[in-house]
This record gives sequence, structure tokens and C-alpha cells, in this order.
Amino acid sequence: MNDLSGLSFKATLQPGTQVGGTDLVVNVKEDKRVISELELNNFGTENTGEYRFIPSVTLPNFSGRGDELGVAVVSAFDANETLYGTGHYSRPVGYNGLALNGYVSAGRYEIGEEFAFLGSEGENFSFGVGASYPIFKTTERSLMVDGWFSWLDSQQDAAGQTIFEDNIRKLQLGLSFDDKDSSGRTMASAKIHQGLGEVLGGMESDSTDSSRGDARADNVFTKLSFDVARLQRINDRMYLIARFSGQIAANTLVASEEWSIGGANSVRGFPQGIHLGDHGYTANLESRYTVFKSTNDYQLVAFVDQGAVYLKNPLQHQADSYSIGGAGVGTRVAIGEHASIRADVAVPFGEEAEDDVSLYLQGRFTF
Repeated sequence: MNDLSGLSFKATLQPGTQVGGTDLVVNVKEDKRVISELELNNFGTENTGEYRFIPSVTLPNFSGRGDELGVAVVSAFDANETLYGTGHYSRPVGYNGLALNGYVSAGRYEIGEEFAFLGSEGENFSFGVGASYPIFKTTERSLMVDGWFSWLDSQQDAAGQTIFEDNIRKLQLGLSFDDKDSSGRTMASAKIHQGLGEVLGGMESDSTDSSRGDARADNVFTKLSFDVARLQRINDRMYLIARFSGQIAANTLVASEEWSIGGANSVRGFPQGIHLGDHGYTANLESRYTVFKSTNDYQLVAFVDQGAVYLKNPLQHQADSYSIGGAGVGTRVAIGEHASIRADVAVPFGEEAEDDVSLYLQGRFTF
């Protein structure tokens, strides 16, 4: 029951009205009805706006039935560089854990800096509808299944001419596992993605107008994505976070379906999305140390990241694979219940490494 958005349940046992009987009393508490958040970060790219602000509003228990509605805006400090909005809705069906879900997103961007003279800009629109269901669920362990239909239209133009146009229609089926034990937590998920070809306005087979038209990438594809993470307690003040994620594709993929490496939440020390590939993986290992025994609000971080991508049909000027790595230190600070700060400093390593040091900053504020 505690999975219902905006509602908390607490069950207690008390003597029953009949001799020898026991009554189960469930107390229902409604949580905060409006959750507002503002995030500031520098996780973008120089070409489409490095510094971004992200206001969002979530309405738990929106209609009084345990559903949830949320909206968010992602904007570069100069909204002409990047601006898009997203919305999501989730609603429980019955009392066995089944939920219906949906999302919608639309946005635009302009490519600036050294490529500004091209007058290149793009726009995209996407939505998805799906359902999720717990195969089993306890306080320590759960296994969920989910399915989605997703729609994505994206286009990029330059000098008044269309550079590419992608129209993706796909089905997704996934499993996610969560296990908590005395020393940590393990989370794993896997998802099959199946492109539907020209169904419902999907792009033509072997389309030369797609974002990878030279490689004949289209909407006929199959890929498997996965994500495995472990949070391991070392002692009272230190724990490790290990994560391995990636995808394997049976076909050449358009840009939006490729695996991306580089950036604040991928391989730190390299620009966001510096390389894309049909297959790929990202591996992260991070240690966190609590500065004060009395509180977890101040933590020191050390990390190492590594990632690689592989292309099935590279162009003549492209390699068929790219591999990058980075390492660094950082901090996580919680300021009361309503603010948090993340700061990471990373240096790259590997064949593509340069002398540049990357600084990643993020602040979150809830109201």
C-alpha cells in the first residue's frame, strides 16, 4: 500500500472486541500534496548550453486515488540554446500493484559556439504509455515487469534544409529486481526494445533521411538494455556504489537509440555524449565517506568511470569503437531537508585524454 503516491500507511495490532481476538488497525496519512523542486547544474554541452536550470512540480495523490502527476522544464540559461518540457502521470489500477503510466515530452535546441554559423537547430516530440506490475514484492525484495509503447519524432535543420528526420515507434518489455540485505542493496533491470518499422508513421526502411542514413539505420531494430548496481556498506561511515549498464543491438541504430558515453552521469572527465554507438557500456565505481558520525549530510566521494561504444557500420572517417575513462573526487552535502549540493572534479584518462580538468556542479532545492 505504501506504493500509492502521496499516501502513507501504518498498520498496528490491538486487542480485539471479542475475547482472544486481535484487530488490525490501518492508519492512513496524506503526505504533502505539492512538491516543487529547482535544480541548477552545468551538465549540458557547450554547443547547446552548458548551464541549465530545471524547475519541476509533482502532485502526489493528484485525484485522491493514489495517482501522481508531474511536470518539469529543462532550459539552458539562454533558452534559445535548449528548452524542453516533460510531463508524466501514473495511476494504480485495483489493489494488486498494477499501475498505468504515461509521459509526454517536447523541446527544441540550437547548436552554437563554433557551429553557430551553420544555423543548425532541432526539435523533438515524444510520448509513451505503459503498465507495470509486481510479480512479487516484500519489504526486502521485489520483481517488477513493465511494458511500454513509445513514440518519438525528432528533426534537425541547417540553413533551411532538413539534415535528418527520425520517426521511432517501438515496444519495450522489461524486468526490474530490487534486493535489500543487511550490508547493502542490489538493483538490476533489463529491457527489450523492438522497433515497429513503418507502423503508425515510423520511418521508411533503410531511410537515407535518418540521423544515421549513411548506415541505413531505421525503425526496424532490436536491442537489449541492462543496468546492474550494488550499494555495499563497508563500515559505519563508508560504502561503495558499483554500477554496470549498457546495451546490445542486433541492428544499426539511429542516434536517439544509440548508447552514449561521457558526462556527469556517465564517464566524468569527458563532455556529455562525446561518443555514441550501437553497442556500449558504462562502468562506475564510487566510494562515499561520511565526514561526521552524527550525520550523513556531509560526504566525501572518490570515483573511477569507464565506458565504450561500438558501431556496426561506421563511416569511412569513423573508428568502429571508442573507449574513454575518468577518475576524480567530489562531495555531497545536504543542507537541511530542502537543499543538496553535488560537486565532482574529474580528470580523463586513455588515448583521448587531454589535460583539461572537468568540474561538475549541481544544486537541488525543494519547496
